[in-house]
Amino acid sequence: MDLINLNNKSSNEFVKIGILFETLVVNSIEVYLKNSNKSIKSKVLMGSKDSHFELDGLIPEGIDTLEGQTMLEIKLYTNGNTYFRNVKKITDQLNKRIEIHPSIKSVLLIFGFNFSSEEKKDLESKFKELIKCDFKIWDINDLYKIDEQFEMFLSENISNISELIVNNAVNKGIQKNTYDWKKVRETRLKEEL
Repeated sequence: MDLINLNNKSSNEFVKIGILFETLVVNSIEVYLKNSNKSIKSKVLMGSKDSHFELDGLIPEGIDTLEGQTMLEIKLYTNGNTYFRNVKKITDQLNKRIEIHPSIKSVLLIFGFNFSSEEKKDLESKFKELIKCDFKIWDINDLYKIDEQFEMFLSENISNISELIVNNAVNKGIQKNTYDWKKVRETRLKEEL
């Protein structure tokens, strides 16, 4: 059961969908974490001058049962088998990042696929053999539990993902304190004087 069928999507379109999916996931986790007074940082650059990398997200205080700094890794592949084929590649990348930054205590892997409970357990056991820290795997079902917007992914209909991202941005803007813009204006006016 493919979430995204590459036969019907160009490579550029698939990359765009991946970026939109990642944005939607980070925004949903941000809202989810607000309930427990936690935050998420997205697109975090880490590393040294010789070797650096970008994290999809970093949750400084952990999430659910994952404690400590938690790295967020989001993957969207064309079918479920690809997740199984890439276990070693993914864990090698994650373990390298953990070695460079030992402050990372756990990993939340977000997979854009709707696994059966048996498939998910099998995937978790494969990761458990190789990954060097606590981890959890969330699939589309887990994302749907924290945000109903992911319902469209349960039925493999991703045609509205752009609209969801726009709605997400608009809702964030509406939720902001209406006095924020006034504070910014007053600060800038004071700076000019």
